[in-house]
Amino acid sequence: MKLRNRLKLIEQKLFHPCPSFRCPLCDYLGPFVITNNRYTGRRYASSCPSCGAKERHRLESVVWKRILSNTDVSHWTVVHFAPEAHLRRMLESQVLEYFASDYSGNEQLQLDITRLDLDDEFCHCVVANHVLEHVQDERKALKEIHRILKPGEIALLPVPIYAEKTIEYGEPLECSGHWRAPGPDYFDRLKDVFSQVDITDSDDAPAEIQPYLLECRNHWPTKGAPRVLPMNGFIFKEYIPVVRK
Repeated sequence: MKLRNRLKLIEQKLFHPCPSFRCPLCDYLGPFVITNNRYTGRRYASSCPSCGAKERHRLESVVWKRILSNTDVSHWTVVHFAPEAHLRRMLESQVLEYFASDYSGNEQLQLDITRLDLDDEFCHCVVANHVLEHVQDERKALKEIHRILKPGEIALLPVPIYAEKTIEYGEPLECSGHWRAPGPDYFDRLKDVFSQVDITDSDDAPAEIQPYLLECRNHWPTKGAPRVLPMNGFIFKEYIPVVRK
């Protein structure tokens, strides 16, 4: 465990006592730590202090467990945008070919998701977690993902859902690079491009992995979520849509 995460855990135990949870990605058992975002606020019991997995990563592990239990992926080619380390390790160990793409320049590919330099029907799976809200032309990106998928194959395309209806900003936010605040109508846009859309949300995951966003939104809008109406409550869902060509 990294020293910084260890110190966070010690602080959590001393000053913010909370229930213990299980991280399905690294098997850590104990309290999850608070995530502070200076633009939107703080989320409680959010991040695993051992591997750094957040709510959406833990929920996605439920989806992957279902996929791997029902599908032989040993022959798969996977394209993973903005790859998360823990998910990358899992995929690389399971599939035949794994390609990571990121604009940081640290990966083997630096692809424009709206103009993919890949052949038609190139891969069995595309993974893009919280990527499409950073893309100006969302529909063009979705059509490109559809193009490179083999017939009948899948993509995991979650975005943060935190508006009642998608709000287009017209330009990327300086603080986050988001072009929009996605709402549930995002799933309708997926259905316009793909033949099947299956959605897993936080209610579908075991409570022991803590898959919910525990945060206060009654002070919104904020710099990181402009024009988004305040929301009552403290428990909000994450969503993982799996689309099929």
